[in-house]
Amino acid sequence: MAAEPIDREAIIEANAQTRESLLAAIAGVPEPASDELWVDDWRLSDTIAHLAGAQAGYAEALEHIAKGEPPAIEGWEPGPPHDWNATVVAARRDRTWEERLADLDAARGRHEAAVRAVPAATFDAPEAGFPHQFSTARNSAEHYAANVTRHEGAHVRRDRRTAAGTRAVNTTVGVFDLNTIIEQNAQARAELVAAIDALPADRRLEPGLLGEWSLKDVLVHIAGWQENAETVLGILAAGGSLDGDFDTDAYNAVTVAEHADETWDEVLGWMRRAREAYDAAAREAVERLSAEQLAPGAIVDRVLRSNGAEHDREHVTQILAWRKEQGL
Repeated sequence: MAAEPIDREAIIEANAQTRESLLAAIAGVPEPASDELWVDDWRLSDTIAHLAGAQAGYAEALEHIAKGEPPAIEGWEPGPPHDWNATVVAARRDRTWEERLADLDAARGRHEAAVRAVPAATFDAPEAGFPHQFSTARNSAEHYAANVTRHEGAHVRRDRRTAAGTRAVNTTVGVFDLNTIIEQNAQARAELVAAIDALPADRRLEPGLLGEWSLKDVLVHIAGWQENAETVLGILAAGGSLDGDFDTDAYNAVTVAEHADETWDEVLGWMRRAREAYDAAAREAVERLSAEQLAPGAIVDRVLRSNGAEHDREHVTQILAWRKEQGL
């Protein structure tokens, strides 16, 4: 059976929606905070520079593909992206906040033009090596077109929790309310369960809800991040430090691939166990971590919120929109 043709306009629309979510995630952050340390050794302004550079790079690769050439991005070498990311961010350190936002918008415009310039036949043609563990795309063209959503989506989750923390630190003193967070997470999980309730079994495995992901894949993704949150809290409680170079896109792809053969019921069981372990790890963290780590907006607060209610509701919105489109 032939694969469905790639809908370039749908990719562009998905990228645009993710960009709107990104801008909403950072909206209301006090302007001085854009130039303060945000996550690890990056400022918020550095993250925006990174995203603009990445989308411009994807556009450059697509421009080569449109000419019938192999994809290429200036300065990029195969392997981990850390050095390239650092170079892109360093090159934009002197730009103002407004200039960085303008760069982000310009990168989007260039990328959309590049997506539209690639022939439809190129998008639809299979390519050796695709899909692979780090990409669900069928070829390089789809990868560089759709990777904006995957890449920025990871930053949206991180920046939403960091922005919330930045606002909270300005108005709240003391330790965050763990019981409230767990209650909010339980409410959001109930909303997720309601969103997937009564779906026909065959539609649960159907690709296309989120890129190439099925509903089951999305649930795997949610469980994986809650399990990851448990791991992070355990590392912190043991006095360890976090990996600043953690690749969220690779983690997403590997997690979904590793659970591809599990049944629907097995995935639901994993979600439940991951949630229970997450709650237990959160309560242990409160007992063992420092007041600084437990402050509103600090690392534990951000980990719990971004991998709990916020993440569930992000996907509830997508699931309900998909159900409406499908008439389910």
